[in-house]
Amino acid sequence: MCAGDSEEAMRIASEDGMTMLSSMISEALSAEEKGRGDCADMLESWEKIGDIGTMEEDLLKIYLVLAGKTHLEFQHRGKTIKLNCLEGLDWRQAFGIHLWWVNCGGFLEDAVDSFSEDVAAGRAASPDLHVFEQAQGNYELACSYALTAGDYAAALRLFAEEVAPNAIAMGDLQNLRPLAERMEKAADKITVHFKSGIRAV
Repeated sequence: MCAGDSEEAMRIASEDGMTMLSSMISEALSAEEKGRGDCADMLESWEKIGDIGTMEEDLLKIYLVLAGKTHLEFQHRGKTIKLNCLEGLDWRQAFGIHLWWVNCGGFLEDAVDSFSEDVAAGRAASPDLHVFEQAQGNYELACSYALTAGDYAAALRLFAEEVAPNAIAMGDLQNLRPLAERMEKAADKITVHFKSGIRAV
C-alpha cells in the first residue's frame, strides 16, 4: 500500500479471504473522496457498536488508511487505545500512505501538508532523521544525503562543523573538493549567507 499498488493489495486481501477489504480498497480508489467517506462511515458504525476494539490492529489500520486517516484514538473496555498507522514505517513509506491513500485524487501539496503534520506530531518518521540514520555517523555521507534531500541548513552545518574541520586536520583537502563544489553550487540557489559560510571554511 505504501507504493500505491492497489491491485497487489486487493490480490493479497482476496487470497486471504478478506473479500470486504478487497472491495473497500477498490472503492476507496475508484470513488476517491466518496470511497474514503464510506470507509469512514463504516469505521464510525463499528466504533458505535463496540466492534472496533475487537479487530486486529493491523487490519484496523488498513481500514483507517482507506478512510483517509493515519491515526485513531478510541475507548475499549475502559481503556484508551491509540493507533498510529505510520508506526514502523520509514519516511518514504509514510509519505506514500499520504500520497496514494490519504490524499488520493488530491494535490501533491495536500499530501506534503498532511505528512508534515504527522511528522510534527511524532506519528511519522522525519526525512531529516532518515538522512542521518542512513549515514551511520559518516559526516561526509550525511552531508551529501542532506544536499540530495534539499536540507541545505543541515548540509551547511555538517560541512562547516564536521566535514571540513576533519579534512583539514587530516590533511585530506583533495577528497574534500568534490563535496565543497557541490556545496558551492547549492549555496548559489539559497542565500548569500550560505555562500559566505562555505567560503569562510
